Amino acid sequence: MYEHFFGLNKKPFELSPNPDFLFPGAAYKRALTYLNYAVKEKTGFVMLTGEVGSGKTTLIRDFISRLDRRVTVAKVFNTKVNFEQLIAMINEEFGLEATGKDKVELLRDLNVFLINQYAAKGHPIIIVDEPQSVYGDTGEGKRKGAGRIALENFRALATLRYSATHHKSDKANLVYRLDAIAAYEMQLVKQIEVDSLVTSASGTTPYVKLLQVTRGKGGAITARVEADVEQGNEIKRKATTVDTTSRSNLADVTGRDLYKDLTVVAINAADGQQSISLDTVAQPLRVSESIGAEVSIGERARQMIAQTIRQHLLKEQEFFFHGRDIKVLSLIFIDSVAKYREYGPDGEAFPGEYARAFEEEYARIASEPQFATLLGSPAESAAKKAHQGYFSVDRRKGGGEVLVDTKETTDKGRQQASLAYEQIMRDKVGLTTPGTPIRFIFTHSALQEGWDNPNVFQICVLRNMGQHHVLKAFRS
Repeated sequence: MYEHFFGLNKKPFELSPNPDFLFPGAAYKRALTYLNYAVKEKTGFVMLTGEVGSGKTTLIRDFISRLDRRVTVAKVFNTKVNFEQLIAMINEEFGLEATGKDKVELLRDLNVFLINQYAAKGHPIIIVDEPQSVYGDTGEGKRKGAGRIALENFRALATLRYSATHHKSDKANLVYRLDAIAAYEMQLVKQIEVDSLVTSASGTTPYVKLLQVTRGKGGAITARVEADVEQGNEIKRKATTVDTTSRSNLADVTGRDLYKDLTVVAINAADGQQSISLDTVAQPLRVSESIGAEVSIGERARQMIAQTIRQHLLKEQEFFFHGRDIKVLSLIFIDSVAKYREYGPDGEAFPGEYARAFEEEYARIASEPQFATLLGSPAESAAKKAHQGYFSVDRRKGGGEVLVDTKETTDKGRQQASLAYEQIMRDKVGLTTPGTPIRFIFTHSALQEGWDNPNVFQICVLRNMGQHHVLKAFRS
């Protein structure tokens, strides 16, 4: 379509970044200079970092295309693997046979290869995309993961690290940082618009939400609660500290007689059981729970999901009317698999709270007259096919698979996360092909390697960000 209309000799938009269409601005040239210097001077570990979508992968592809013939490159783009798999991937990238070999054989082959490269005045380099995933640690403290130790033992002449999600204490030799503003000014990313859901209180009912419980150095236990506090002639919803002694009655804390029947009688600081007890409330309030809320967290999440669906369909409609054959994807980030998928006692799967809300809102919005020509199938059946979840996978005995929350600091956690990554990459072409039913992706709130593509136009964040839930809509 684009080639014929604009008279181009190749497609300008691909699923993978294409350095042929790169405009080398000043910031880009500076980053490329740093990388070339690192290889020429054999400086060891080098990190390139930048915001999601700021062009890191495009820069690396261009960098590789410019390398001298004496430089041999091993590219690692799937870091959700264990140590032995990582060595095998690197060996295969260097052209070494890795099938059927154990760890000792793999390391011996790699060592011989590096010695031969040195003797021939060659320059082997390893490029790891999203390297923080392979280390086996978070970058905090002194403990090193097995992956980090293994990479250090390679004693590579130069190692380039580029990622959008390095921990602040794990910056190594930072040579360049491309932030979101610079990326936008260089036209590397879409225009960003942010929609926010803001709730305000009428102050006619006593509202209390538990934010956190803290145990002080002397053993004193306090709690931070959100309440409607009187300030001057206004009622403002804000956080305040309470205890079971001088700041126990909420009327005294808020300055409002409306709270006179609410007194803190107990605060539980035990891990996993943090809560406060109020004398006139039957059940303790746990962290993030509230009483008197005029808009519940569940209702806020539903409204944000509905807004994401509406903006998504409007974007599809815009492309349809202008004859643009572009697939639109929306990401919905959540903090727990249980919000998307629930399991019965025998392992049977059921839609979670957010999945149910999505299907109900999608069916309602898709049935509106303005979207009648956009969707062919009935709204109810289309709603069930329009979303998919990509989370870490736990393979159970008997061949069953269960979606799970996991941390990538253990071999099992990395293996589970790797299965989710494989799902994304296996389905990526279908997901980004116009006409395929899946339009909305539920996943955890981090852009992993599989989602760095131009088809994402909306991102809905359903996580507690401080005291607010945030909805972000990316629209070009």
